Amino acid sequence: MESSPGQSVVRRVRNNVLTVLFNASHPHNPFSAEMERSVTQLLRAAREDPDIHAVVLCGGRERSFSVGGDFNEVKEFEGGPEVDRWIEEVVGMYVACLDVDKPTVAALDHYAIGIGFQLALCCDYRLGTQRSQLIMPELKNGIACVLGQYMLEKMLGRAQMTRIVVECDRLDARESLRLGLLNAACEPEMMMDRAQELATRLTAYPRVSYGATKRTMNRSFIDGLRQIVPECQAVHRAAFRDRSAQRFMSGIVQGH
Repeated sequence: MESSPGQSVVRRVRNNVLTVLFNASHPHNPFSAEMERSVTQLLRAAREDPDIHAVVLCGGRERSFSVGGDFNEVKEFEGGPEVDRWIEEVVGMYVACLDVDKPTVAALDHYAIGIGFQLALCCDYRLGTQRSQLIMPELKNGIACVLGQYMLEKMLGRAQMTRIVVECDRLDARESLRLGLLNAACEPEMMMDRAQELATRLTAYPRVSYGATKRTMNRSFIDGLRQIVPECQAVHRAAFRDRSAQRFMSGIVQGH
């Protein structure tokens, strides 16, 4: 079964596993507002649907998981209420993923950057390929990294979080596996089938105990994200008023 609630996302269901396939016009899957809303909608629906037993998030064959926010949209921000809405929608997508009390698998090929990296961190299991690159490059690009630093510190501790956020370096598959940011890696051509297999394997776990454990495990993560929303909005407003982020984004969009 396949359907698309929006041009940028495709819904596929096989053996009670929902695959949310990012399908932006660009092969690196930048997250537009439409794409964020569609993913959030599908995740919320999956939580309530008794016929969905697990969820896979994937960028598709020969495509990146996601390189983060859509610069064509975000470069127009001026540091006002549009920033607040953006943060609310991004956090809403993360919470929707964390709130799915069923197995969730992120299948990452090529790049997972910024929002893409952070969304993957909200999943139970992250499957990469040998060419996966995870990057949190916000600081060097004039963008605040409040959500990224919170999520990385929650998962890895302060020392590793600080290194990743400040250095803004690419984490290849080997380093990501060492840190636990990826659980496993496979050949790129095997990624989608392997993700389906992993999700199916996890659906064999008793559902009540899995769901209860996951709700408890993610509660503090969700609460923390919600609590930092006002601070995150304020910091991003200040960053966008500085205009350095827009200059960087405009250069990327124009191919500089």
